Amino acid sequence: MKKLQLIFILLLTGIAGLKAQSYYGLLTLGNYDAGYCDTVIYDSRFTYEAYGYKGNKPAFVQVWHPVVKTGTPVYLSVGDFRMKNLPFPLSEVYSHLNAETDTVILRNCGLIDGEPESTTTNNINCYDLLERYYRAGSQSVRAPMPVESNFPVIVYHHGSQGSAIENLAMAEYFASRGYIVVSANFHLPYPGKLFGLKPFNLLIQGEDEESLRFILSFARTLSGGPLFFAGHSWGAQMGWRALQNDSLISGFVSLETTLEFQDDMVKIRDYWPEVYHCIVESQPVYPFPVLLMAATGKGEVFRFFEKVESPALRFVSTRESFEHNAYTSEFYFRYLLRDSVLPPDDAGLRDRFILYIRHLEAMEHFFGDIRAGRTLAKKTTQYIIH
Repeated sequence: MKKLQLIFILLLTGIAGLKAQSYYGLLTLGNYDAGYCDTVIYDSRFTYEAYGYKGNKPAFVQVWHPVVKTGTPVYLSVGDFRMKNLPFPLSEVYSHLNAETDTVILRNCGLIDGEPESTTTNNINCYDLLERYYRAGSQSVRAPMPVESNFPVIVYHHGSQGSAIENLAMAEYFASRGYIVVSANFHLPYPGKLFGLKPFNLLIQGEDEESLRFILSFARTLSGGPLFFAGHSWGAQMGWRALQNDSLISGFVSLETTLEFQDDMVKIRDYWPEVYHCIVESQPVYPFPVLLMAATGKGEVFRFFEKVESPALRFVSTRESFEHNAYTSEFYFRYLLRDSVLPPDDAGLRDRFILYIRHLEAMEHFFGDIRAGRTLAKKTTQYIIH
């Protein structure tokens, strides 16, 4: 009998050990299951034409939301987040969008502190890893679109050449803690163009900002709770460009726009003219607190943003190395697969993912302060500690 009990304990230990192999062994989720659903919405103000489609500009929207836990959750695979049964020719557009995002994911196949390689890393076939990634399990369950509630909502905007699920772990983390998380594609593919770019003759001034406002308007229909915005890289820049004087936003998380490292105002004006115009020339008011994160390695305000007019600015950095894409969970996709393919840079990925979790905790604390009505200091600085 004791022998059987020992075997049972060892089996349980083994199961727990397998879970700990992937990054879900490090990510502590909350009291809800992360429900998932998706939809396509169309912006009638803009036209998209490519791959046989011509019509109102589509946005492929993905939503994570709190769901009461059940005893037997059926978790989705990463591949299940790709939409099915789209009508032609919209399905053709979506197929090309997925092909473009696959190319971007493959760039994260490279080793930390090394140059990304498009096909192999230490004799590991990156295309094989990509297939394994889409078969890997998530911590999301399929659930219908939420009816209007008072859950707070976070709209996430991906970076340049990013994807709607590039921060899947962030979405699951917050959904399990009682937030609705809305993400969408902010790029559409065009034949013969680098992903993320539009043909020059199709450029429309202000379209990117209006596309963000369109998604925010959709998000507001899901809940009567406070609305937060979080963006990474170009996505964060879009927040600075689109949210001036927006009194409906309760808080903004800016995840490393890349301007945090710049001191040369002339260079910023030349390379990032839209952001420069918004912050330096227009001098707008952002009527909500802002959490700015960037791995500057210094416990100081970020010079370019220090004069932003806002009720509160919280500047957060890391003492340790933290790559630009490490703010997205897609950066760690090889660590998600480590139960079957141990990454050569396993220790580095683990350390970065722990720092990634610390960033999520800092965001949650920031949102919590706002929701509780706590008065935030006009300007504060802090480090994210491993």
